[in-house]
Amino acid sequence: MVVMGSGPGVLVGAPGEDLLRAFGNDPEGVWQGEWWRLLGGAFLHANELHLAMNVYGLWVVGYLLEPALGTIRLVALYMGSAVLGGAVSVVFGGEFGVGASGALFGWVGALLSNTILEPDREAGLDMMRRLIWVIVLNLGLGVVVNEYSSSVRIDNYAHLGGLLGGLLLGIGLLGARYRGALSAWAIGGTALFGVVLAVALGSATHPKDNAHYDAALGEGALRDRDVEAARRHLEAALRTDRHNAYALILNHRICVKQDDHVCARAALTALLSLEPLPLSGTSSVDGGKLLRVLRRRAKLAMDANDWELAAALLGRGSELQPDDGGLANDHAWCILQSRMVTDADRALALEQAGRARRMTNAESSAINHTFAEALHQSGHTDQAIEVLEDLRRRMASSWWSSRLASLGGLPDEKILSEIARMRAGKAAE
Repeated sequence: MVVMGSGPGVLVGAPGEDLLRAFGNDPEGVWQGEWWRLLGGAFLHANELHLAMNVYGLWVVGYLLEPALGTIRLVALYMGSAVLGGAVSVVFGGEFGVGASGALFGWVGALLSNTILEPDREAGLDMMRRLIWVIVLNLGLGVVVNEYSSSVRIDNYAHLGGLLGGLLLGIGLLGARYRGALSAWAIGGTALFGVVLAVALGSATHPKDNAHYDAALGEGALRDRDVEAARRHLEAALRTDRHNAYALILNHRICVKQDDHVCARAALTALLSLEPLPLSGTSSVDGGKLLRVLRRRAKLAMDANDWELAAALLGRGSELQPDDGGLANDHAWCILQSRMVTDADRALALEQAGRARRMTNAESSAINHTFAEALHQSGHTDQAIEVLEDLRRRMASSWWSSRLASLGGLPDEKILSEIARMRAGKAAE
């Protein structure tokens, strides 16, 4: 499956995250000229299970298809289907995605074209019925997961684009085998694939009347320190959709860049007042999509050390999804890193960190660290040290906990350093 979402996690810091950011199918990157993302996402996966599922699917379908196409044509089919699937995803989905299943659906589409061209009509029709059931079940799974899951998103747009690409290109490649290289099937299938691909690439790289596209160009201009260009792109985005979350966040960032704090506060207020619609809606303030926008922009804010903006965005996200312990933890951590933290802020951070800790049964070293920091900044240093020392004991006695720490948690040296810092701070009071 192609997994889509807000991009690599907010405070995850997982192995391979930089690779996902650099080559994943990110619409904003594509719009800013990073065309290789349309293909790069087909070689990356969100986790080991995601990779294993797609590798198994490629092995099964490739075993059936390679004898008919040969290795070189099979690889060409993979590439063509992946690019078309990525382009369709950018045009209609507009969210970050990785995974090989757009290309895998392309191979399934080629099998479907093989049933059309198969000289044995009875065998071809039987295989066609089987493939249609496989396609419908997989697309249906994507619909169900996207409707009921807030943490996993399956990109059916990439699947449909890959399927169409594989069907058309498969007709061209297999038509040459069954009917001759100059047959109408071979020439027509290949030509039609080329036309569809060209239209999809044009729409993916230069969409019209797309507020997210204009906001992404504005973000790129802001990174290049061209505030005037960023402002022009912002105006274009707001003309298209004045409630677009991406545009409102860009507006805030431009105001901060220009030291216009009144404007920045108004932009942030407008963003945080967006009321999400049901997950099945198509509006720019769709609840699930708004949450992913908030996560993504919070990560960018943290990269720029804008902890106040990150805290505001994650706070709104936590309101949208109050049962997400990781989101509550990230919100608390950003509050604690902010430059001007009030007693009310510390109390909120402690509440969020405690809630995150309860929801995860105190098993995450990162969440325990946030909780300890919230206790320390709230004046409960002894309790904070107890939390960290208990974390050390549990990690030392559990092989699995130690392994989790090595995959993105806190090493023992870091915990000892944090304990020493807290003790020194208490002694200096």
